[in-house]
Parts: sequence; C-alpha cells; structure tokens
Amino acid sequence: MKRMHAVFWVFLILPGILLSGGCATETRLEPAPSAALQGGDDWIEVRYGGVLVRANPDAWTGFPEIVEKVTPMKVEIFNDHGGPIRILYNNFSMVSETGRRYSALPPYEIEGSIARYEFVNPTHGLERRELSVSPHQRLYYPELPGGMGWGYGDPCYYSCYGRIWRELELPTEKMVNKALPEGELGDGGTVSGFLYMERVESAERVEFRADLVDADDGYIFGTVSLPFVVQ
Repeated sequence: MKRMHAVFWVFLILPGILLSGGCATETRLEPAPSAALQGGDDWIEVRYGGVLVRANPDAWTGFPEIVEKVTPMKVEIFNDHGGPIRILYNNFSMVSETGRRYSALPPYEIEGSIARYEFVNPTHGLERRELSVSPHQRLYYPELPGGMGWGYGDPCYYSCYGRIWRELELPTEKMVNKALPEGELGDGGTVSGFLYMERVESAERVEFRADLVDADDGYIFGTVSLPFVVQ
C-alpha cells in the first residue's frame, strides 16, 4: 500500500512540473492604478518625444524562477523620434518612493573586447528592427549590424554588477539569450527583450524609468516613468 501511495503522488505532481515551464512567473510588481494599461493587464506604456516604452514585469516564463533573486522586466521600445536613440543598460532603473534606485544588471561582462559567455544564441522571437548593436555585443548578435562607434559601454558599470551576478549564481543561458540588446535604435525601429532589475526590497511603490538618449550627441531629451505597486 505504501508503494502504491508513493506512485500516485509522483504522477500527481509531475504534470504540474512539466506544464509550468510555459507559464508566466509573476513578480511582486503590479501596475499602479494610474498606469496606462495596454495589451493586457500586465503591460503598461508611456510615450515621450516620439518614443514609446512598454514594460511588463510578469512576462518571464518557465524555470528557473529567477524572480526570487532579480526582477525580469520585459521591455518594448518603439522609436519614432525622428533620429536614432541609444539603448544602454545604465539608462534604465527602478526608483522607490523613498528615492532608492534599483539598477538594470547587465547580463554580460566586458573584458577588453572579449565577452564572458560563449554559449549565447539570442532568441530570434524577440523583435529587433533598425537596431545596430554596440561593438562589445557583436559576438552575441552576429546577425545584426554593428553600432556607429558611439561607445563600448561603461566597463565600470559592467564590472560592478558582475559581482552581484556571481553572488546570485546567475545569469542562466536563457536569461542571456532573452536580454534586451544594447545599441542604436534607428528612427522607425523596434526592439524588445528583458532587463534584469535588482530585486525590490522594502518599498511600496516603484517607478520603472528609462532615459531617452539621442544617439548623435548623447543628449538625454527626456525620461519616461512607468508606475508599479509592490505586493
């Protein structure tokens, strides 16, 4: 009887494990009541200066459940600014009601021109149109054109948050594959992918912020904020 009882529970639990691989893994963030909901209850968006930024904190699917360590934020950017804009990880953050900043953790390390991971096979399902990747990411996105030489990323920014990744024992291969690329997004272009934000602690509300940067002169012409409440 004991053996039959054990077999019953194995078959009861196993389908749930198998099916969970395609389900969304929810974070602690929910759109604030003031947010502009679009395309479902989890997406919110804001437009400024011809740039549309959309964000969804509950788009991550499958194992591992990384939301216990970071906040995977799915981001879509549509550029109708009239010229190219820069996409850099240090242009994104989440800021709490007390002013604490939670940064976007770059899922790569820069050591000269050598990338840390060699197993990356970027997911082609993430939309990229009119995107030129920054020079230090050419190894990750060989199918995309290179950037115009405006910069190679901030090595100090990468090395600082690389230490946090090692403490978290992340990122996984899937996380790197689905990351938002850095680069130059041309007028009329679109890019989507995940940003891995530091996990929010001790906050009731946060704003996901994106600095909008002109690619030609590096000028920040605006900052958009998308409000969330913390469950």
